[in-house]
Amino acid sequence: GETITYQKLAARAGRPGAQRAAGTANGANRMAVLVPCHRVVRKSGEVGSYGGGRWRKEWLLRHESGFLPARAVAGGSSEDSGLQDVKQADSPESLPAAG
Repeated sequence: GETITYQKLAARAGRPGAQRAAGTANGANRMAVLVPCHRVVRKSGEVGSYGGGRWRKEWLLRHESGFLPARAVAGGSSEDSGLQDVKQADSPESLPAAG
């Protein structure tokens, strides 16, 4: 799979500019095993929220690709304090496709 932004997800759904609606729909995903919602990140490069906890989303992205942008954990919650960046990127599009 690949990591994309909420903006790109909205565009793929035929609703460019509806990234908030794409985020809401993504957050309502109850089939995470089949539809990997953790692979959708913010345009800024931050991972954003995740129903299973931000720390889990970061772990999943690292586990799948060995990569997470430095901005993803910048300013994160205390849950994130034990995480370390593996590599840095300029944009979420720089994330390699997982799997």
